[in-house]
Amino acid sequence: MPQVLPFPVEMQLELRVKDRLAVKLAIDEDEIQMTYRLRSDLGLDGDSAVEFFQRYGEDFGVDLSELKAAWRFYFSPERAAISRGTKFAMVAGLSAWLLQAILFPQISTFFGLITAAALTGIVWLSVAIAERMNRDPEIPAEREITVGELIGNARTGIWKVPEDIQRWVAKQEQ
Repeated sequence: MPQVLPFPVEMQLELRVKDRLAVKLAIDEDEIQMTYRLRSDLGLDGDSAVEFFQRYGEDFGVDLSELKAAWRFYFSPERAAISRGTKFAMVAGLSAWLLQAILFPQISTFFGLITAAALTGIVWLSVAIAERMNRDPEIPAEREITVGELIGNARTGIWKVPEDIQRWVAKQEQ
């Protein structure tokens, strides 16, 4: 009779973390790879990320205080509303269309809509570029969390964020 070896503890931890992710994201856990990024590859962001990490911290006994302080570098807030740049672009496009209809009624409505849509796109792109260019250079860049990091932090029981983010967070708390 063959001897059955116990399942290694490391594999159990990996499977448990992947299982929690699979349940939260409603995907097959076999699809989850160690290099997958939670936000970009798996789509975990906003309120779903908050809920997942609350449960993750409880289930695996991980101290998430550093991650909570640096949350904005890893995940976006849940957004039901549209961005400031999109609102500005929509107002500019609608204004251009109305102005064209009032001042030049002989021009077709279709042409006016095309012009307004083009202006909307240009304004939206300009605002997006301006927001990126005017970003405070002291603020660390956004980061991604991988499935492998989830497992590693579950193993150690503490979440460590990079030092540049720790310094920035400490500076903001002063």
